[in-house]
Amino acid sequence: ATDLTNGHAVIEGVAPWGRPIGRTIPAWGEEGKRDIEAIVAELVERVGPERAARIAGRDECQFVGATYEVPTAGSPDDADSAQALFYIADDYQRLAQRIERLKKPGAHSEWPRSHGARMINNVRILGRSEGGDAIGCTFVTYRAKGLTTDVYFGHHRYQLMSLSGEIKIMSKRTMLDMNNLRPQGRISIIL
Repeated sequence: ATDLTNGHAVIEGVAPWGRPIGRTIPAWGEEGKRDIEAIVAELVERVGPERAARIAGRDECQFVGATYEVPTAGSPDDADSAQALFYIADDYQRLAQRIERLKKPGAHSEWPRSHGARMINNVRILGRSEGGDAIGCTFVTYRAKGLTTDVYFGHHRYQLMSLSGEIKIMSKRTMLDMNNLRPQGRISIIL
């Protein structure tokens, strides 16, 4: 991975799918294979074999900061924020804005500040790849404000990546293992 700073990164590797600029797959047939070989030959002539191999044979995945998602209570782990309603579906910029808003006195639901405690349990590595490590854990978060204590519980899924010797959270998904938010009424904190 290449650290582009400020939470951004690029991962380079070989993906299992074809690339019209230089890597074929059996589904494209012999004609597709010949077309791709001609493109690669022209690329080698233009930029040299080493650079052509990188352009034609490697895939890049760019991460533009971290993501933070909280699907609605009771959603399946593989819920997609593009297809379903989420309580929170933040990219890097939106998450930064959320944090800034929560720090201001105008954040009426969190001013004066609530008190919180978190318990993280059963931390485990779920998988490893060039894209980083998938980590899972269970959690209980307590939020106390005034005379009310709210309890949120569920499990987190993280995608961690090592960038420039530091471990970065590329994504965090918080799955509430509750049927609804009726007792709490809302999520006004970062779980």
